[in-house]
Amino acid sequence: MIRFATGLDVYEQRARLIPGLVAGLPLALLSAELGFSNSPLYSLLMSVLVAVGIPFIVTSWVRFRGLAVQEALITQWKGMPTIRWLRLNDNSFGSRHAVWRDAMNRLSKKPFPDKLTEAADPVEADQTYDSAGAIARELTRDSKLHPLVLMENANYGLERNLVGFQAIGVAISWFCVAADLAVVGLAAFGKLSLPPTAWIAPTILIVLLAFWWARYPSERRVRDAGERYAERLFDTIVAMEK
Repeated sequence: MIRFATGLDVYEQRARLIPGLVAGLPLALLSAELGFSNSPLYSLLMSVLVAVGIPFIVTSWVRFRGLAVQEALITQWKGMPTIRWLRLNDNSFGSRHAVWRDAMNRLSKKPFPDKLTEAADPVEADQTYDSAGAIARELTRDSKLHPLVLMENANYGLERNLVGFQAIGVAISWFCVAADLAVVGLAAFGKLSLPPTAWIAPTILIVLLAFWWARYPSERRVRDAGERYAERLFDTIVAMEK
């Protein structure tokens, strides 16, 4: 059995590898439909691709596209939740906001600004909040001690990277739909020996994947996942002080 996730940690497997594998799944289904997967040469080719580091190339590509999307989303959101929720002009969580801010302030290398200072230089204030967030992420990096933080971070990375890779997933899926229809057409006219049992299930799955890529990834899901991560991170920092 080929171990696609060799050398990748839990975050990389969930947030980066899964989008790449789902994008490539229609190609695998089309290959199976045509019988390529039964070929020793196909198995050898797949083994070679994994050996030369295709999973790492895919995860790097997925990460790059995800980060590109994130830059645009941060502008829309007026800052990441881990920054936005530390601002004094944000009262989204009532008393929890004060508890989070106090706990993060104690982590910060630089004291958090008061309301007047924040209003006078919001960029500098955000840099201070971002620095505190970086410290919090380092303190909660151990997945054995803080598995819920890792889970929410990986969920955010997955949703972000799905949006970043959506155009690729849609293109691959609909290319495979077109190729699959051509194959089915050739089989229907007797130009290709392919029994219905060989193409019905793959065809349905390929079409479903094409619609899934078109509909499932969304900026709203990314924002929700990012906010769940920020909430979990702050709650964990507060709990660590007790």
